[in-house]
Amino acid sequence: MRKVLLLGFTLLFISAMAFGQSRVITGTVISGEDNLPIPGASVLVKGTTVGVATDLDGKFSINVPSDKNVLVVSFVGLETQELTIGNQSIISVTLRPDMKSLQEVIVVGYGEMTKREVTGAISSVSSEDIKNLPVAGIDQAIQGRAAGVLVSSASGTPGGAISINVRGTASISASNEPLYVVDGMPVYSGNTSSVGRGGQTTNVLSQINPNDIESIEVLKDAASAAIYGSRGANGVVLITTKRGKAGKAQVDLSIYRGIQEPTNRVENVTGSQWRELMNESRTNDGRPALFTDAQVAEAPDADWYGLIFQQGSIEDYNVSVRGGSDNTQFFVSGGMFKNEGFMGGFDFTRYSTSISVDHKFSERVDLKSNLRLVNTRQNLRGNDNNIFGVFSAATLARPDFEPFLEDGSYNHAFSTLIAHPQALIREVKNELNEYRLQPNISVGYKIIPGLRFETSFRADIIYGRQDVYNPNTVRSGFATNGTGTQANNLFTTYLNENIVSYSKTFGDDHYFDAILGQSYQRYVSETGSVTGINFPGADFKYITSAAEVNAGSSFRTEYALLSYFGRANYRWKDKLLVSASLRSDGSSRFGEENRYGIFPAGSVGYILSEESFLKNSAVISLLKGRVSYGVTGNQDGIGNFQALNLYSAGANYLASPGFAPSQLPNGRLSWEESSTLNFGLDMGFLNDRFQVSAEYFVQNTTNLLLNKPIPNTSGFGSITENIGSMRNNGVELSLSGNIINKGGFNWNSQFNISFIKNEVTAIVDENTPINSLQSRAAVGQPLGAFFMIKSNGVDPETGDLMFVDLNEDGAITPDDRQYVGKPNPDFFGGLNNTFTYKGFDLNVFLQFTYGFDVINRSAQFNQHLGFSAWGMSELALQRWQQPGDITDIPRATSLDPNRNNRVDSDRWLEDASFLRLKNLSLGYTLPGNVLQSIGVRQFRIYAMAQNLITWTKYTGWDPELNSQPGANIARNYDFLTFPQAKTFTLGLNLGF
Repeated sequence: MRKVLLLGFTLLFISAMAFGQSRVITGTVISGEDNLPIPGASVLVKGTTVGVATDLDGKFSINVPSDKNVLVVSFVGLETQELTIGNQSIISVTLRPDMKSLQEVIVVGYGEMTKREVTGAISSVSSEDIKNLPVAGIDQAIQGRAAGVLVSSASGTPGGAISINVRGTASISASNEPLYVVDGMPVYSGNTSSVGRGGQTTNVLSQINPNDIESIEVLKDAASAAIYGSRGANGVVLITTKRGKAGKAQVDLSIYRGIQEPTNRVENVTGSQWRELMNESRTNDGRPALFTDAQVAEAPDADWYGLIFQQGSIEDYNVSVRGGSDNTQFFVSGGMFKNEGFMGGFDFTRYSTSISVDHKFSERVDLKSNLRLVNTRQNLRGNDNNIFGVFSAATLARPDFEPFLEDGSYNHAFSTLIAHPQALIREVKNELNEYRLQPNISVGYKIIPGLRFETSFRADIIYGRQDVYNPNTVRSGFATNGTGTQANNLFTTYLNENIVSYSKTFGDDHYFDAILGQSYQRYVSETGSVTGINFPGADFKYITSAAEVNAGSSFRTEYALLSYFGRANYRWKDKLLVSASLRSDGSSRFGEENRYGIFPAGSVGYILSEESFLKNSAVISLLKGRVSYGVTGNQDGIGNFQALNLYSAGANYLASPGFAPSQLPNGRLSWEESSTLNFGLDMGFLNDRFQVSAEYFVQNTTNLLLNKPIPNTSGFGSITENIGSMRNNGVELSLSGNIINKGGFNWNSQFNISFIKNEVTAIVDENTPINSLQSRAAVGQPLGAFFMIKSNGVDPETGDLMFVDLNEDGAITPDDRQYVGKPNPDFFGGLNNTFTYKGFDLNVFLQFTYGFDVINRSAQFNQHLGFSAWGMSELALQRWQQPGDITDIPRATSLDPNRNNRVDSDRWLEDASFLRLKNLSLGYTLPGNVLQSIGVRQFRIYAMAQNLITWTKYTGWDPELNSQPGANIARNYDFLTFPQAKTFTLGLNLGF
């Protein structure tokens, strides 16, 4: 016993000596992502069980035995660090993001999962990818950054329309735009302007502040999108906004300001050149000249573009506060964005605020809430796809007239067809003022471990008022003393969803989770307008000043959607991944016989890199194959009561009130259906330092909503039925990697490219294509294929255009038309490179689209070579003038319709392939030690250029324009549409 006691006292003494020789190490753990302290980080003495956790300020204090010299610091989602203490007593530890784990978590429909577990086709864009971009909306922010997603601008209008196609076009009559879901709420994304402005439409997605966005996911295949059923055929864009985080409150401030100018400028001829061309045209036609030599030499030279262009400006101010405790987290933000366009009369302003509060009442009950309020204000003018807009008038105005008379008044003598462009800017009023309210609240209850119920109530409310006034001073010949219109719109969407979710791990190898839900959505649209004429003067622009109210209208429409849905996921040994979903949608838009639709989907994935022969590979860190199949629907883009027997009321006969049939019923009418088979392969190399993702898909759309001709004896010309089919198939490839990470220098690169082919496989009558201008929907052709006479150059001897006589009948007639081009690109994508070195960062982002055609209808109008009412592009100077001239522009003439703008031939069809330096930025971030000394968490300054250089052979202003946004067949028409802006900005990011 004495020996045992002696041994015990000896061990206790040794232990006491060891403890007495230990030392206390204190320090702070911060995040390398935002320089914030990390509460709850683990600090462990390596080789022992001695460890502590950091407090709310990220601080720690630990006793380290004298024979130990290494601390292990770790936190979920951040890379673990091992630090040698040496002689230090105070240590500052910075944990960098664990890229492998961070890249795995993505948002899917009604939930989240890791990227490793995903078996469908999903593209993800984070807030880091789009922050500080000088754009009004999130749609522009993802341009070129997501494989399979083609984003194009309709024009350079501030806050103007953007078109997004996910894996091509899949409908002829319905919408080809994806479904947008913001924090679980499917939002309205259509046009809200009531007064026609040519081809321009508004973009309500610009009402979402990009600075409030946490991530954007694009669900591309049916397995991912089928959970949204009858609205998922064109893909789904999930937008997740920022929320609060537990920890010390942090304040973020971001500011940028900049200037804008056109990306390109196509000049017109001078006044003397114009008169010389007109004389030459008349000489070629055997007629006397219009102008003497003196009149040609002394012609005025009006700079119409100089009258409408200005230095545009763009500015953005945002402040946010986020933080909270373990039970309550909050996020509050406010922002102001203003863009005054480089063309007078156009501007866009957005004021936004967002508040989110998440609270945990108990271990069972929690609440999530969000309220977003946005006010947008736009000054607009008529433009795009018409000759009466500002840019249109400047393009077509004759250059041989002075714009103003000696007394300073407008000189309208330059044209009897178009308005004075400066008058359109100064005198016209077109103001659109909109408010958008998006409340969102959900309550969750944990029934038992793993089983949870959640109910949510969401709304999307848009109210807009538009005031328009057109005085008679803008153009000579107006019949009234001004025309004014006031219009009001109210778009309301309500959504209630109830979801039960369950998750369970069985043993070590099996994991299962499932959701079962019910959804009810109701949409109501109410519009009204009143128009007056004869105003006392140009200073009286409101409708109350009109002497006569001569027109008015009001309209209301609505639809409802009742849905039931479910999804189940199963995982075995982190190898086998199985997912299945089913949704039933009941829509008021369709007939009683087909009111409900069933949309199933399933997918399987297998992670080969978890097998023993690859698990410990030093090269391959991920090898996953996946396959999916599903069915989705499309119900957007048709009337809310398309299946019913409708009557219209009004002055139907001899100005007497009454009502009459306006639509035949079709009880069988249903949604379009798209079935998609998708094969995917995901690979990671060198601990996911390099990643590759490849997709191959085939999408078949059936039951297209088309108008079927019926006998006129019915009183109607057609009836909407489910007829026709279309196919899209393609390949998508995404590559990313950390190319260099050495000596403080880091180079990260991301590349994506997509090859998509579209083909119409059936329509109402396979022998009768559906026509729209010079485009067609025809079996065996891509949707919108260009169908026109094919030109064969300019005859060097005569200067006349030559055409292909397709039927060889000796005459050029409409029967000689053929398919000569397509609006869909062969491939498109983007390349993004980011370089960092000791606080400096350089980002270079290139966007490309190749192998598509655009009808340059602007050239068709202003390369007329003989029409005395309009100006001409300087490309007319390259015309044929004498025998032997080799050129593709014919001789000047105004009499022969085969030689001027009245012939629709592929002379006006151009290859619009382009490579664009979309973004170039250079920034500097103060190092952590400097930030700590001045009490600032983050300080970054940067300079950025957007749309800096465009390489293209297209002779128009911008190869990306479409003067008819929303059109499915008549796509890629560039008609008097002004280009996107080239933007230069300086910015500051500041965090406390």
